[in-house]
Amino acid sequence: MRYIGRISQYNEKGFTLIELLVVIAILGILSAIAIPNLSGFVGKGKNEAASTEFHSIQLAMHAGMIENNLTSVTDG
Repeated sequence: MRYIGRISQYNEKGFTLIELLVVIAILGILSAIAIPNLSGFVGKGKNEAASTEFHSIQLAMHAGMIENNLTSVTDG
């Protein structure tokens, strides 16, 4: 008779409670580290988007002034 691996008397299928608790603890630690870092990136992204939008508006106004031969907005 051939012996292949370990023979289990309980026919194990799945994970133990300890294994699941360890995985949940690791995921909790990773999320506790990652969430504050991600919120910082979101804040920086909003600031960069606003700055880019403002720059686009400045360029559009400048281009409009050049097309209409204006030297400044207050000149009539």
